[in-house]
Amino acid sequence: MIERRPKALAAAAATGFLTLVPFLLWNPASLFTYGVMFQLETPFRPDGLTVVALLYRLFGFTAGKWLAALVGLGVGVYTYWRFIALGLPGYLLAVTLTTYAIFLFGSQAFCNYYYLVSVLCLFVMAVHDRPKVSWTIVAAR
Repeated sequence: MIERRPKALAAAAATGFLTLVPFLLWNPASLFTYGVMFQLETPFRPDGLTVVALLYRLFGFTAGKWLAALVGLGVGVYTYWRFIALGLPGYLLAVTLTTYAIFLFGSQAFCNYYYLVSVLCLFVMAVHDRPKVSWTIVAAR
């Protein structure tokens, strides 16, 4: 998808759609109810490991899903623009930072969410080609 070739984009879209086909065939209403709406209707959890939970404990402030969406969109756009020139490592770094920001400012996140971010960091390190990319130069831009 990074290369923006129509054939690669079509293959990625087909793969994503084919992943959903069994669930669509089995029970499309259940997929929508429990796969989509559950994420949107899940209430705020004050015991989450998020900035919003901390603000709730300190000041009683609660925010809806809009805060995570807004922060995620901002971080996603910025990191894509900033790191896409690095190729695959830059793309993975952008995805990792965006996912982390969404979890950090979301309405609920627990240890397993941050374990996922840690695994994404391992993927970034695995594809990082040290002779070609200097992260200190990238960070200094």
